[in-house]
Amino acid sequence: GYERRLIAAYIIHSGQPYVRWGTSELFHRIKGIGKDTSVVVVGDHITISYKGRRIEDGQVFDDTQRNGEPLSFTYGDKDQVMQGLEVAAHLLREGQEGSFIFPSEYAFGAKGITGVLDPYMPVEYTVRLEKVQRSAKPVSAAR
Repeated sequence: GYERRLIAAYIIHSGQPYVRWGTSELFHRIKGIGKDTSVVVVGDHITISYKGRRIEDGQVFDDTQRNGEPLSFTYGDKDQVMQGLEVAAHLLREGQEGSFIFPSEYAFGAKGITGVLDPYMPVEYTVRLEKVQRSAKPVSAAR
């Protein structure tokens, strides 16, 4: 209950129109027109840039720019990124950016980040889908 109330208060305070993702407590706002209308699929190699903030005070705790470069990974491979970043990449199209509120189950869960983020705390991420390299799809043989 506390996490839901915290997310609801954050959305109200922001004054921005967030959209709920399905029945989850994940909310998003997407801006910009994508270069490609195709959705990211398992096996695509993607590059994202992001900035993560604590929703209680806005403190930035995770930032690809501060780390020196965007993050590249193969979409759908287990344990590469937190689940919320995978959802964000799936909702975005190449060239788009969005603001995402990740409940703890899509972020850092029961562990949190020692000294930075308490357990079971939702976070806000700004994510940009920089590049999508489509996976090679098998071509069916002609009969």
